[in-house]
Parts: sequence; C-alpha cells; structure tokens
Amino acid sequence: MTSLSQIEANRRNALKSTGPKTENGKQQSRRNALKHGLTAETVIEPLEDPEEYRAFEEAIVSEYAPQTPVEQELVHRLASLLWRLRRAT
Repeated sequence: MTSLSQIEANRRNALKSTGPKTENGKQQSRRNALKHGLTAETVIEPLEDPEEYRAFEEAIVSEYAPQTPVEQELVHRLASLLWRLRRAT
C-alpha cells in the first residue's frame, strides 16, 4: 500500500514533469511507444503517403466489389489490416 508521504512525493514530482514544450518535441514524443504500428489508432503513419493508401484501398475494394454495407465495412477493414501487415514486414 502506498504511504501518504509517497503520494505527496509523487504529486510534487509530477509538477516537475511538464513534457515537451515545442511542437517538434510534441510530435516526436507522440511516437515514442510506436514499434511496428500494427495497433496504431491511425491507419496511415506520418511517413506514409495517404495517396498510396487510397490507391491501395481502391484496388482492394474493386477486387471484392462489395454490395452491402456490411461487405463494404469488411472490405475497408481488410484493406486497413493488409496495409498494417505490409508495414510490419
């Protein structure tokens, strides 16, 4: 169990930790935990070309020609997952 003095010390130390101040520092620290991007919130990472992803996604969609909303969702999800797997290699 954490003592009251440890909690107070943690609070004092937290006041000293302000994180990066510059925009460049914030962008850099944002990617600190990124290792492979498979579980990233965004499909397209900053160093990737959004147009390349759109063309890739269009190719997948035209390959499967989804007809229903569920099929469309699944095909778009497939494109997203395949894109992430390509990144992993």
